Amino acid sequence: MAGEFYMGFFKGAKSPAIVITSTEELPVLYSVEVPGVGFYDNGNIAANNSTVVYLPNSVIVSSYSDENKGIYVQTSSEKVTVVGQSSRESRRSVYKQRFMDSYVAIQYIDLCRFSHYGYYEYFVMTVHDIKKPSLEAIALVVGTEDNTEITLTVTQPLIISVYSTTANLTVGIGYSFVINRLETVYIGANGDLTGTRIITNKIITLLSGHQCGDVPWDGSSCSHLIEQIPPTVLWGKLHYVFPLGKFQVGYGVKILASEACSVRIHCTVNGREYSNTGWYPAGGYVFIRYGSESCGIYSSAKMLVVQFSLSSSFSQNVGGPMMAIVPPVEQYYSNFTFSTYHISYNEGDKLIHYVNIIVPAQYYQPDMIYLISGGVKKSLEWESRAIVVFNDVVEAYATTVIVSSDAIKIYHANPDALLTIMMYGFVKYAGYGSAFVLPHKKGTLIVLSVEIQAHIRPL
Repeated sequence: MAGEFYMGFFKGAKSPAIVITSTEELPVLYSVEVPGVGFYDNGNIAANNSTVVYLPNSVIVSSYSDENKGIYVQTSSEKVTVVGQSSRESRRSVYKQRFMDSYVAIQYIDLCRFSHYGYYEYFVMTVHDIKKPSLEAIALVVGTEDNTEITLTVTQPLIISVYSTTANLTVGIGYSFVINRLETVYIGANGDLTGTRIITNKIITLLSGHQCGDVPWDGSSCSHLIEQIPPTVLWGKLHYVFPLGKFQVGYGVKILASEACSVRIHCTVNGREYSNTGWYPAGGYVFIRYGSESCGIYSSAKMLVVQFSLSSSFSQNVGGPMMAIVPPVEQYYSNFTFSTYHISYNEGDKLIHYVNIIVPAQYYQPDMIYLISGGVKKSLEWESRAIVVFNDVVEAYATTVIVSSDAIKIYHANPDALLTIMMYGFVKYAGYGSAFVLPHKKGTLIVLSVEIQAHIRPL
């Protein structure tokens, strides 16, 4: 079966690129099309390898007047990972600003049989940089099918354009319009757009982040932030978060509710446990800054959880901000193949690549979990501490590994076991991060196993 991906890039990206990694034992064909700017490319991906497609800056959607810059990627096999990189060079245009982040593209699939209400629901997740008010929080909609009906309800006043018709949107008032395949709608504001709601009758690609944001929002070194936000049907009720690599002292988590729900966050740090509880309305959110805690996030309704690295000005961090979705346990899988950030350097800085691996306790068999890098198979060295301990019961384990700049495979030898990964990296003043949201497994949506379902703690 073929793989299909709809992608885009928004303001703040610099010389973007797409990295396609194959897990097939034979070469895979690929094509990349951006009809709105006249860009076309195709070629072969070697077996168990990756290729990089460099895009012109004209594909970047820079304002609401850019309406036809959707990117279509097709591969002859669906056994591929497609990553959008916001830059192919490590450079700063001004002091302490970098243009670097990435996202794993979600493979296009018709999820209508899982949409209980006959429509799809999305929520925007951004940040707001209070020290750089001229820079925008941004969301970008890319159409995947003709005649896609959209209703947009924003949390900040802004202007959008559809078919060259501009509209001034008011907070809390829905605005409806129709777009076609590969058409783009730019949503930008000088304030936090988190909680902006998008209802559609067909699947769209929603990209969300910031032109160049600080984390926390009063930091002093900003970086481009971008992630593909899945529809709420792919969100979950149980998430585990783990600290980032050694260059990051602390991290941030932003939690967004799909509907009114109760949330418990239970953390473990230095052998000590503590919990926080809260209630959030639909579209409600909170940002929490952590140090070295490992946490489980339990909710009564589906939530989106995004992990951020911190600006380099906090706690002497070397790397800068990045954002990456924390996959819910409902999205855990048995194996992942990906490629690290492909980038050139013109400042002599070194980019360190990390992977966080999280495994529920019932699947923690460290001698059966492997990493293949550079064609070499390696066993992993696991940290002795548990990621989450709840009333002295270990729920999950995690470790952080440093990997090289090439195609990587991480897998559990038991194909029925579940784990997840987050790939990320840091260079001076900047970072990148991305994780996997998997819309299907052998043609069906990944759902909770009986073991995992029973393991969720009641609120």
